[in-house]
Amino acid sequence: MSMHAALEMSSIKPEETYHLRHSVLRPMQMLADCAYPEDKQAQTLHAGCYLNGRLVGVGTIFREDREEVAGRIGWRIRGMAVSSEARGSGCGGAILQTLLNHARMQTSTEKEIEVWCNGRANVEGFYRRYGFQRQGEIFEVPPIGPHVLMVRFG
Repeated sequence: MSMHAALEMSSIKPEETYHLRHSVLRPMQMLADCAYPEDKQAQTLHAGCYLNGRLVGVGTIFREDREEVAGRIGWRIRGMAVSSEARGSGCGGAILQTLLNHARMQTSTEKEIEVWCNGRANVEGFYRRYGFQRQGEIFEVPPIGPHVLMVRFG
């Protein structure tokens, strides 16, 4: 059986994202730092990826326009985290697709959507595979490290 066969996607509670956000993205910070202000907004979605029944990946999307852009509905992705043993399983892509679908379904069709994130520089290639493009230069997010602004339209 391939690993893909055992992947399951589900929407989860914000608190269920904290462990992976902490262990994968912010091990140098407190668990409390893994709660984002937007976690409980009405249109926010937290997607969880389960491999053989275990939560191994999470991602969050919520409404946030970028200040530099007018006339588009902005959706921001945060907290994309996949445990080391599940990397390469398709889990990250399944989460990202779930988040993109949510943004499309929550936005009226006459508006143009922009989905964006401040991703770690080392995962730029992952976002590019899903139609995102880097805008601007690499920038530092203390104490986490180098990031890039990745943007996708529609």
